[in-house]
Amino acid sequence: MKEYEKQYGLLVVDDEDLIREAVTTLIDWKSLGFSHIYEAEDGEEALLICRRSKVDLVLTDIVMPFMDGIELSRVLKEEFPQIHIVILTGHEEFDYAKQSIYYGVKNYILKPVGKESLFREMQAICETLHIENKQKQYIAKMSSQLHQSLPLLREKFLYSLVCTSYRKGQENKKRIANLEIPLYSKQYLVGIIEADFEKVADEDMEIFLFALKNICMDTVGSKHCVLDDGQRIVIVFNLDRYGEGSHTVIYDTMEVILKAIGIAIKIPAAGALGSRADDIDNLYQSYREAGAALEYRYLLGYNRIYDIKDIEHMGKVFLYPTNEIKQLLYSMKFLGRKELRASMERIENACIVNKSLSVSNIKMIYFEILNGILKELSAARVPKKGLWQQGIDLYRQMDMQTTIRQFSSKILEFACAVSRTLQTAQSSSSQELICRAEDYMEQQYMNPELSQSMVASQIGISTGYLSGLFKKESGRNFIEALTEIRMCHAMELMKRTDKKNYQIAAETGFSNPHYFSISFKKYSGMSPSEFRSKAGV
Repeated sequence: MKEYEKQYGLLVVDDEDLIREAVTTLIDWKSLGFSHIYEAEDGEEALLICRRSKVDLVLTDIVMPFMDGIELSRVLKEEFPQIHIVILTGHEEFDYAKQSIYYGVKNYILKPVGKESLFREMQAICETLHIENKQKQYIAKMSSQLHQSLPLLREKFLYSLVCTSYRKGQENKKRIANLEIPLYSKQYLVGIIEADFEKVADEDMEIFLFALKNICMDTVGSKHCVLDDGQRIVIVFNLDRYGEGSHTVIYDTMEVILKAIGIAIKIPAAGALGSRADDIDNLYQSYREAGAALEYRYLLGYNRIYDIKDIEHMGKVFLYPTNEIKQLLYSMKFLGRKELRASMERIENACIVNKSLSVSNIKMIYFEILNGILKELSAARVPKKGLWQQGIDLYRQMDMQTTIRQFSSKILEFACAVSRTLQTAQSSSSQELICRAEDYMEQQYMNPELSQSMVASQIGISTGYLSGLFKKESGRNFIEALTEIRMCHAMELMKRTDKKNYQIAAETGFSNPHYFSISFKKYSGMSPSEFRSKAGV
């Protein structure tokens, strides 16, 4: 026998005591899930019981004094539509009983009825009752969950409606009505609020965005739509509320929001407005325009409202500061932080002063600067894994930077790091090249044809670069360095041997003995003979 978890209430209504007693005692109602059983002599008494107690199933006769079963069914349908009504009727009343269908009667049991047949009938009815109860519980649960998730469902739908180009036409209007979203105007305007979260830790971003959203909702009220697109707050204004002066009211409201953000969370913020949308299908266009307008905070900064109508004239001029970029790269390679900063400031000021530049033009300038820095880094023979990744990360961050000064500062910091690496590498590399050059000169000093071009070719650099290295690293030129090597070897030969001067001249790369004597005296301050005499040779 199946046990039911639900504890139901049963009401037996009949003006005959014996029938009520038989119905309530013949069946093990508890096994069918009924824990409370009530009895009533007529419809009026039954109605009172239903009003003060929980009743799930009513078994009622038709013919009763005061209020018959048909009238009782009618009243119960109005007041308690969830109650399951079963008519107990005789054969002669069956046609009459069928009229109660209109009043929600679910089943009929013909009298007289035996214990077993009544149990089977009630078991089937109770199974239906149990299924209906489960359905009601499920629907109630779903309704509760729907109510709890309604804000999330609204926001997700609003995001797809406003922040994406996906459109469903007439279906959008149905969902707006079902989700009770306040989009009822003939015209709308989309605004965007963005705060400068540059100094906010990643783990705090969600909290600050939540605070930003609440400030916007408190300011605009429930008659407009507020959502976030992941990084910014988006507001859909219903323009019909304000009449002809709607644009001014909305602009002022956006300014109030910026002030409230500054007071509440002390973070700079900017706002932007798109153009009017004459239909909900055009909200995306207004949102895109507001986003385009907001990009000018990259040029002009925070704490202001950017209206698409006010910046349509911008982007008419193109700038490419070729000389300034070249000077910046030169400063990075050969000068220092001070010169680098000055070069970056000149580029930055050129962008800021020229207010007709487009944001894409400005980003292109900084993109080219970053390209140039990475090219110089790539050409250098130095370990650069960490710096290279830092540069790649700057590419990715370009669209995330909120003002020119922020991004300019990051590129300057990167350029200074590259400058230190390049100049350290240049110094180390220069010393290495000089050492290699001098090693080769030590091997070939006896060759009278040995020249600067031969040495430069041997170590793989240009003659001019080698000449510059000697001056920079040793303070002498190539001839002076070669002469020093030859003279050192000549002095050593004079000390160790009794070879003639012309022989020593030939062995140290001098084809002319007279020139050797002149060079020796110029280098040592003594003639070869004087040197030998002083050395005791």
